[in-house]
Amino acid sequence: MLASSLAETGAQLAEQLGISWAKFFAQTINFLIVLAVLYKFAYQPVLRMLAERKRLIEEGLAGAEKGRNALLEAEAQRRKILSEAEARAEKMVTEARAAADVQGAQRLADAQSQAENLVRKAKESMEREKTQLEAEMRKELGRLVARTTEKVVGRVLTPQDEERLRKEAVEQVAR
Repeated sequence: MLASSLAETGAQLAEQLGISWAKFFAQTINFLIVLAVLYKFAYQPVLRMLAERKRLIEEGLAGAEKGRNALLEAEAQRRKILSEAEARAEKMVTEARAAADVQGAQRLADAQSQAENLVRKAKESMEREKTQLEAEMRKELGRLVARTTEKVVGRVLTPQDEERLRKEAVEQVAR
């Protein structure tokens, strides 16, 4: 009884609201058909498109990660190459300095050798000039002694006398 009174109340309520059960079922079937068509031709393509976009985004993220890793590797490689280049440059600078030091030392040694040669030649030249001047002075001294002796003695000396006096004067001066 309660169920039949409830059904009767429901029917009266539906009638008051203007609901026709036949139209309700027809509209429900129409709605289900539209829902199936939309599901088949709209919703599934949208889901496929979203799945494809999701796949492309994941591929893009994976590619970005690969690119980031490649960039990090390239940066590490660049640093390695730079450090190797700096080491080679430092080695070249050290070698160049060493070569410059050796060359500088060689040039200094050459300059010292040339200076020593010049000093030695100058000494030899001075010795020759000294010897030549001494010889000229002896000769001049002998001549002066001979002239002085001529004036003191008052007679002309023979070449043998002049030579003997010159030798004696030179021996006296040399002591």
